[in-house]
Amino acid sequence: MPGGASLAMHSVMVTFASGGNARLVLRRYVRPDQIVEDSEVAAHEAAVLELVERIATPTPRLIGVDPTGELAGTPAVLMTELPGRPEWTAGRRWMRQLVEVLVDVHDIAADQARMVRPFSVYPQESYALPKWVTKPAVWERAIEIFHGPVPGEDRTFIHRDFYPGNVLWHRRTVSGLVDWEAASVGPRSMDVAHCRINLLYEGVDTAEGSPASGSSTPGARSIVGQTSPRSSGSSTPNADTRRPNANGSTSRRCCSMPSTRSTARRPAHRTRAPTAPEHSRSPV
Repeated sequence: MPGGASLAMHSVMVTFASGGNARLVLRRYVRPDQIVEDSEVAAHEAAVLELVERIATPTPRLIGVDPTGELAGTPAVLMTELPGRPEWTAGRRWMRQLVEVLVDVHDIAADQARMVRPFSVYPQESYALPKWVTKPAVWERAIEIFHGPVPGEDRTFIHRDFYPGNVLWHRRTVSGLVDWEAASVGPRSMDVAHCRINLLYEGVDTAEGSPASGSSTPGARSIVGQTSPRSSGSSTPNADTRRPNANGSTSRRCCSMPSTRSTARRPAHRTRAPTAPEHSRSPV
């Protein structure tokens, strides 16, 4: 399978003694510097996959984990697969379902995710301003905020790499949310910010929510007010996000996507597994 900058992805067909079979996904962490920096990366992802089984949005179901690479050669996670692929349609229905998925994720409270690591920013190789900057004061203020403390309010479980490339769709309905490697406990606004950066590929109006162009697409800014904790009367994500299997059941069978941490990562072609430059990671 296509993989990301830090992963080798393998599609594995398992045949059972009964004659049935299932297609699984093996994610192997193959970048030595990442393993040195985070030796618990596979174990953490496995723990997160078990945690998110409780949400309505389909997620990969954990089959097994090799945290040290003793069996797979490198740290690895084995999980189930679901047909589906990312879509970048920027329509009203599309945006609404993205919002519902993110609300679903944020319903896991911080005290329910004690095994999940706390949010931290990704250090950048350089903080020098680009030569093309026209408003240096804005950039300097952003860098100052970046080096400041992480906001302590509104902490919950977050995906940490939420953007359309990690959301799978089948027949215009979300069929899964994948790539849980970076999941954290932190401000829910970080998921919104990361998604908005990537939505710039659909235009400023989509990312900002501005009606300036006359577009009827609700902007990502609308997510901010809709990902706060649900009240008892608010709606829950569409039950249709659980796609039935061939036998009519609705068990979770989900495919995994490569782990990439870059910003603005829309693929040139709408492939199943968008990739990113190896060291291009959004600070949020």
